[in-house]
Amino acid sequence: MRQADSFHVDADEFIGPVQRGSTALLYKIFHASPSPIIISRLSDGCVIDVNEKWVSLTGHEIGETVGSRLADINVLEDPGRFAEIRKHLADGASVQDEEMELRTRSGERRTVLLSAQQIDVEGEACALTVMTDITERNRALSALRASEERFHMLADSAPVLIWLADETGTAEHFNKFWVDYTGSPLEEHLSGGWERFVHADDRDACKGALLDAIDRQEAFTREYRLRRHNGQYRWVLDRAIPRFDSEGTFAGFIGSCVDIQEEKERQLALIEAKEHAEEMSKLKVMLLTNITHEIRTPLTVILGFTSILRQGVRTEYQRFVNLIERSGRRLLLMLDSMLDLAQIESGTLEIDFRAHHVGHIVDSVAALVRPAAEEKGVDLVVSLSQERYCARVDHGVLTRVVNNILDNAVKFTDQGHVDVSVRRHGSEIHIVIEDTGIGIEPEFLPHVFDPFVQESTGLDRTHQGSGLGLAVSKRLVELMDGTITLSSEKHRGSVFTIVLPASD
Repeated sequence: MRQADSFHVDADEFIGPVQRGSTALLYKIFHASPSPIIISRLSDGCVIDVNEKWVSLTGHEIGETVGSRLADINVLEDPGRFAEIRKHLADGASVQDEEMELRTRSGERRTVLLSAQQIDVEGEACALTVMTDITERNRALSALRASEERFHMLADSAPVLIWLADETGTAEHFNKFWVDYTGSPLEEHLSGGWERFVHADDRDACKGALLDAIDRQEAFTREYRLRRHNGQYRWVLDRAIPRFDSEGTFAGFIGSCVDIQEEKERQLALIEAKEHAEEMSKLKVMLLTNITHEIRTPLTVILGFTSILRQGVRTEYQRFVNLIERSGRRLLLMLDSMLDLAQIESGTLEIDFRAHHVGHIVDSVAALVRPAAEEKGVDLVVSLSQERYCARVDHGVLTRVVNNILDNAVKFTDQGHVDVSVRRHGSEIHIVIEDTGIGIEPEFLPHVFDPFVQESTGLDRTHQGSGLGLAVSKRLVELMDGTITLSSEKHRGSVFTIVLPASD
C-alpha cells in the first residue's frame, strides 16, 4: 500500500487538465465545503484525500484516513455496499443520494446520503464522494412517524369521530370510529369524499365553515347531519382546532365530532313544549279575561246598587248591605289578581307609564277600603303631604297594588289602626302601610310573596283570600321599576313599604 503523503492531492495536481488558478480555487472549495468529501482510488478503494468535514463527521483524522481503505478503519457499516458503489463508478455511472450507515470513531452510528462520480487524478480513475449527514433528520422523521402512529392509535380508540385536514382543507385521515359510524372504508372519505356523507341541506354551510376557518386559522364549531351506516342522518357537533408545524406554520385542522341527535330531539321537544305552553298561557289569559269581564259586569251592577240600597234600609240591616259590598269588592279584587298573574306569566301585561299623583291614588283606594275598616272598629289613617308626589306608574296597576295591600292590612287587623303615608326620599316615592294586626311568624316571612300561599291553610284557615294578592302586587310593582318589602312581628303588626321612582 502506498504511503498517505504520496497520494495527498496538491493544488497543482487536483482534477486533471484544468487551469492552475481554477484548480487552486477547487482545492479551497474542497476543504471549505460544509459536506464531508472523500477522494479514493477506484482500483483498490484507497483514500487519497478527505476534507475537514469528514473529520467532524467520523472522528477519524485526515492523516489516519488518507492512505487507508474505509473498510480498514472500520467506518463502513456495510462495506459490501460501498464496494458495489465503487464498481458502479468504475463502469462509468454516477451515484446520487444513496443512503448509507457510517460508524464513527467513538462507535456512534450516523446516516448519510452519499453522492459520487468518477474523476481523474494524475491519470488514475478515482471516486469523488460527497456525503450529507441526515442522522438528525431521520431521527426527527422517525419520531414524527412514531408520534403519528401513537396519534392514530389513540384516535382509533377514542369514542368520538376524529378527522384531520391539511392547510387547504383536504381531508387526510379519519379514525376508526368515523369509519365504523359511516360504515364506509377510509378511502371513501379522504380528500373530498367525506362530503357525500353530509346531508345535502347542510353540505354547503359545512364546507363554507371549514374554508372560512382556514382563512382565519382559528378554531370553529359547526353542526350538521351525517349519514350513518344504516342510512339514517343524525346530527353531530363538530369542533375543530388549527394545528401548526414546528416552525409555527399553519398545517390544517384536527376535529372531533359527537352525536347530538338525542340532544337535538330534546331541544325540539322543549321548543314544542314551550310553544304549547305559551299557546295555553295565551288561551288561559283569554279565558280569564272573558270570565273577568262576564263576572265584573254583574258585580259592578251589584256594587253600584249597594250604595243605593244602603240609603233605603233600616239601620239594623246596614251590616248586610256592607257585607254584600265587601264580598263583592273582594271577589272583584280576586278576579283582578288572577287576571294580572296570568298576564304577567304570559308576558302580555303592558304597563302604561305616565306621571300620576301617588297621594291621590292612595286616597281614593283608602276611601273604598274605609267602610270595611270602620265595620271592624279599625282606624284607617291616611297621612298625605300637601306637596304633589308624582311617579311614572300605571294608574290602574298601582291602584290594584295599593288596594291589595290595604285590603290585606284591614283583613288581618282586628283592633288598633292601619296607617298609610306617602313621602318622598330623594329620587324615590315611598308608600308605607302599617297595621297593628296579627303579624307574621318569622319562618313564614320568606314565603309571603309566593303565589297561593297563606300562613293559615286547610281547615285551620282563619281568614279568607286566594293567596294571590301579595304575590301579584310584588310582581306588578317590579314591572313599574319599583320594590315592595315587608317587616313584621307576630301579634304586633306588619309594615309594607312600596318604593317607586319619582317623576319630576
